[in-house]
Amino acid sequence: MWTSSGRFHFKGRDKTAFMAIIQISEFFLKKIWRLGIRRAILKVKNANRKRFAVRKTIRRLRKRYPVKFVGVFVQLQVAFNGCRRKKKRRK
Repeated sequence: MWTSSGRFHFKGRDKTAFMAIIQISEFFLKKIWRLGIRRAILKVKNANRKRFAVRKTIRRLRKRYPVKFVGVFVQLQVAFNGCRRKKKRRK
C-alpha cells in the first residue's frame, strides 16, 4: 500500500512540509487501521530534513490508531541514473 503528497495537492517544496507529512501519515494510519493491519513497515522517500517529523507524527497518532511499526525507513533522494562521471573519464 502506498500514498504520495501529490495525492493531497501539495506542489513543489510543500510536498515535504510538516503539514504534508502529518496529513499523509494520518491518512496512511487510518487506511491501515480500517484494513485490520496491526503491524506494518513504513518506508518514506525524499523527506530530507523532515525525517524526524515522520517519527514524531507517528508517535502522536499512536493513541488514536495503535498500529505497531516494525520499522520506519527514511530514504533520501537517489539519483535516477547515478552520478555524473568526472570530465576526464567521460572522454
